[in-house]
Amino acid sequence: MSVFEVETDAPEQTSFSLLKYDKPTRVSANISKNFTIDEHTLNDLFPPKVWEEDDGVEWECRVNLDPVSRDNAIYTSTQLNQKLSQLSARDHGICQVRRELYSQCFEELIRQTCLTCMERGLLLLRIRDEFRMTLHAAKTLYETSLDFGIRQAVKAEQCGLEKKEIMQKLEKEVEELRMVRDELKASNEMQVHETKEQHELLKARHQEEMKFLKRTTQQLKTQLDSIVGRMDN
Repeated sequence: MSVFEVETDAPEQTSFSLLKYDKPTRVSANISKNFTIDEHTLNDLFPPKVWEEDDGVEWECRVNLDPVSRDNAIYTSTQLNQKLSQLSARDHGICQVRRELYSQCFEELIRQTCLTCMERGLLLLRIRDEFRMTLHAAKTLYETSLDFGIRQAVKAEQCGLEKKEIMQKLEKEVEELRMVRDELKASNEMQVHETKEQHELLKARHQEEMKFLKRTTQQLKTQLDSIVGRMDN
């Protein structure tokens, strides 16, 4: 079968993948086969897909071990471009669909390379694993930074709320002190007014007393002059 032919008789449970697998076969119908060391290695790298249908029949789908050629790479490239278009993968930025398709494409290239040169394929596998570990480290660092940022934002918000409460408390205290100041000011003005009134009252009483004393003194003097005048006569 040509690499450009599409299998149509696979069970529905087999999902699309750029990594090429053989047609699904029943597990009970599998005939033991003597794999080469390289084929065993490839099966270990890409374990077979095994599932059970509703009727209880188990199916198995192993990675394709047929010899590869230039047509396989062309077919993989064509399939990649088609899927990127069909699934509306974004050309730029973070896109989980694009990332998954390119990951499958790279695994398919590893499969093809392993069938041609196992050592080269294993080297590509190491590169893939290293990239995944680097990506995982970057993701972990991003998530850690994001968590730290969220904690700092929450802490800043709490600190802001505490400062707001303190400010409200201080404003309330200032308002109370202003009220006390106004009361003291009013009381002081009242005392000053009362003192002034008392002073004016005492001043007026003193003046009245002085006038009374002056009249009395003048009367006594007049009486004394009159008595002295009569005595002289």
